[in-house]
Amino acid sequence: MQIISSIIALALASTFATSVGAQSTSTCSNVTSTTTSSAARSSNLLARGFGYRREEDDTMMDSGPLPKVKGAYLRNLTVGAAGEQLVTYWSDAKVSPATSDASVVQAVIMFHGRFRDGNLYWDIGRNATVLANKKGTPGASNNTVVIAPQFFSKKYSVARYTAKQIAFSGNAWEYGGKASFPSGTNVTGFSAIDSLISQLSDKTKFKALKRIILVGHGGGGQVVSRYAVLSDDSTAKAAQISLRYVIGDPSSNLYYTNDRPLRSSFDAQNYNMKSCSGYNNYRYGFTDINSQVPTVPSNPDPKTYFKTFAARDVVFVVGNNDTLPNGDQGGEAILMGGQSRRDRNYMYWRYINLLAGVPNTNSDLDNAGYPGKFSSTLPSWGASTGNTLKAQLTIIDGAKHDAELADAAADNARPSSLIFSTAVKDLITDANFDCNEDGIRLQAMDNSHVALTAIELRAEGFSPYRCDRPMSIGVSLANLTKVVKTGGNDDTLTIRKDDDGDSLSLMFEASKSDRVLEYELMLMDIDSEHLGIPDTQYDAVIRMSSSEFSRIVRDLGSLSESVAIDVSKEGVTFAATGEIGNARLTLKQGSASSASSSAVKMDDDEEDEEDDDDEEVKPKARKRKRGDASGKSSGSGGDGEVPVSIDLQQNVNLTFSLKYLNNFAKAAPLSNAVALHLSGEVPLLVEFSFENGHVRFYLAPKLADDGDA
Repeated sequence: MQIISSIIALALASTFATSVGAQSTSTCSNVTSTTTSSAARSSNLLARGFGYRREEDDTMMDSGPLPKVKGAYLRNLTVGAAGEQLVTYWSDAKVSPATSDASVVQAVIMFHGRFRDGNLYWDIGRNATVLANKKGTPGASNNTVVIAPQFFSKKYSVARYTAKQIAFSGNAWEYGGKASFPSGTNVTGFSAIDSLISQLSDKTKFKALKRIILVGHGGGGQVVSRYAVLSDDSTAKAAQISLRYVIGDPSSNLYYTNDRPLRSSFDAQNYNMKSCSGYNNYRYGFTDINSQVPTVPSNPDPKTYFKTFAARDVVFVVGNNDTLPNGDQGGEAILMGGQSRRDRNYMYWRYINLLAGVPNTNSDLDNAGYPGKFSSTLPSWGASTGNTLKAQLTIIDGAKHDAELADAAADNARPSSLIFSTAVKDLITDANFDCNEDGIRLQAMDNSHVALTAIELRAEGFSPYRCDRPMSIGVSLANLTKVVKTGGNDDTLTIRKDDDGDSLSLMFEASKSDRVLEYELMLMDIDSEHLGIPDTQYDAVIRMSSSEFSRIVRDLGSLSESVAIDVSKEGVTFAATGEIGNARLTLKQGSASSASSSAVKMDDDEEDEEDDDDEEVKPKARKRKRGDASGKSSGSGGDGEVPVSIDLQQNVNLTFSLKYLNNFAKAAPLSNAVALHLSGEVPLLVEFSFENGHVRFYLAPKLADDGDA
């Protein structure tokens, strides 16, 4: 995650003049500006034709215990009067003795975002601090402890937190809200951070500690941006420990007044203050702040808080290409400067400089190309701040919100080609691929809602595999099929998706030459719903050669549109009746079904079949000639006989569409064997398993009065 690593390097640096390349300092006090033109900074999001609403809290259920991270251990800190605990990822002194409590000189506290992935942020923080040491970054030290607090969702992290560990409703921790677990607790997100800093300020334990750096990006940036305003730093000051607050690309910041950028200076998406009556409620402004953060007085004076903030060591970091309409897309946030995080943060920078009374703010920022205008009635609190603002702004040119978020390389492109060019393309037109740290999954229904396809490609099947965030990637399977079919059998296929990118990168690297073929496939915004597939005890499970299954449904399909599958202690029978006659095939338990012909080849017209509409596929090199299409099985196991296996609980007799079964059979090259799972009350499951994955098809049976499928 390129931008986060850059943020940490900046966080460690005592000055920023030499920390980020390709920058020039503006004449505006405290402004560090890139040389990018103002035109380049003005986002035209509607012209992109790509956008979606992303909720600020993640609703993915956390499964299993907290992930372990090499070099860190889980450290529970008592943060409440009733013994409530905050769990943290903490540098392990057994691995790095320089990070022992008595030895550390500085602490870097990493705040995760809405995905509740403290493990990832600790790892990024540790790697970045190690790299900063190697590069000799000013302010870097081997005696740096990296700490990542883990904030739980009461609803979605229930499998992870213990009876004493705090958990929150929604994303309340992002704005310092009150924990909702344990029941009756008074701990808030900010009071938990206060306790962490207080414990680090204990000189009997952390004797050498001189500096604490709080780093947040995205949702974590929202934590730090508000904590930098509302927190009490007296404990750290008394211990002679300095604090730095580093705020990376938050989707909203805290406004001190009712003012917002003039709607004439950006696209407000038809929102206005009158139609958005809660635009100044906390987390966006100071209205009703005490009800959300009980540690703040009931009638706080924003001017007093701003005076304190203006004197603090605060660093805003903005990716200059963080322009997609992601993050908070509610009206309260859009009124801060439009749909993109970048423009909102640029306008907030103008706002706090004007509020602090920094001379020549408007003229200097206008000349530097910063967007946004404010009313002339915006107050100036320069008399309180001395017309100065200690905060700094650093722009990372070319950086999006995140980088290289999903990245996977398969040593052999053939399995991917087979999955999409044979098994799926005739069933599904487009679908979302769901990626997380465990691998890639797809679940989609055909247009008739008769068949469901479920694909799993486990992370172990790629080398390397990396997915920093759970994410959904919407693609046209017709276009994806065109791309993956160009790969040779021995090519290495690398798939990459940036978090804020609107395309999927696919790269084929030949093993026997220096030839590299790259594609960028335009993505789709697909609204899909996952169906819960329950674990089922089937009445009958038949395992047989996948080539035999393919041959059966192909032969019977020439006679009829339906097949009746009857399973009993006598064996399994496939029967079909058509206008020209009928056919019946019986396989006995243990009988051999030859897999020697498991190299199921696609017909030439199938192999070459392509749609004409391919404008969304952008190759970066001339297409290679089609590789060997021998169709050899890439599933586990070698050629040979696959005996028929029947696991029977009770007799089953069901009828299915041969059109769908023939489509399913196109997955036969993936595996030597296929399993058919049947029960009277549930859909048929046809499963092709291979090393590190599977393709499963679910098909509803035909009723007695069904028409032709």
